[in-house]
Amino acid sequence: MGEAVLSFENNENLKSVVPTAKDDPRVVSHDPDLSQFMSFSRTLLVPMFIWKVSMLYFGLNYSMYPGEGYGYGLVATIFASLSGFAYFLWRNRKAQ
Repeated sequence: MGEAVLSFENNENLKSVVPTAKDDPRVVSHDPDLSQFMSFSRTLLVPMFIWKVSMLYFGLNYSMYPGEGYGYGLVATIFASLSGFAYFLWRNRKAQ
């Protein structure tokens, strides 16, 4: 019995059958450019769409009901959108 285990461990043909990490198709190489792009797009686009929807809401209501305070919401939304974009640029100013 011990000879079979010893024979298996010393057999060079069986060692070559074991896949290595570079041959394994499940191992995905990490692409830093793609991950940075996905991070930037997620950080930029999601808040931008949220602010655009709120701008549309306050803008439409302000145009239909001009004296009911929707203008303040519109101005606040525009200011928040621009300041959020400025913060995004400032936070990623050192990115390559």
